[in-house]
Amino acid sequence: MKGKRFLLVLVPILIIVALILNYPDAFDSEGTLEEKMTDKTLLELVEHFEESDLKVGENIYKKDYNRMGASDAIGFVLEGEAVEVYVFDFEDIDQDLLENLEKAQEEGLFWDEGIEKDVSVAMNDNIMLFGLEIFDYVHPQKDKIVEIFDDFDEDDE
Repeated sequence: MKGKRFLLVLVPILIIVALILNYPDAFDSEGTLEEKMTDKTLLELVEHFEESDLKVGENIYKKDYNRMGASDAIGFVLEGEAVEVYVFDFEDIDQDLLENLEKAQEEGLFWDEGIEKDVSVAMNDNIMLFGLEIFDYVHPQKDKIVEIFDDFDEDDE
């Protein structure tokens, strides 16, 4: 009985420690999201969605961009569903990732090593929009969101 109680206390503590070690920005209360961003383009894209009358949720948060080989990433709710946006620095990526991004540009498919599957994405230059279509799920506003995403030009912002 004591062993079970010990595990009930230990497991949540280990999970919290693992989260803090793997995602330190998620627990960093110092500074604004804008100050934490290495690339302001992503926040400009969120503004573009809002200016195009898409409903953006209140919480915009940093994502683990290393998982995708990106240089920065955010997640947020767009038209009621969670999406992720990654920005890539083409000057600082390996050949495999470059080929994967070229495939994403041409076919709309990106190999996600985390789930070991091609996932549907939308690309706009060096920005990838992820989460509109995963497995059997399709975001109800996918076509509208992709059209607005395609119209985004960071030089115009």
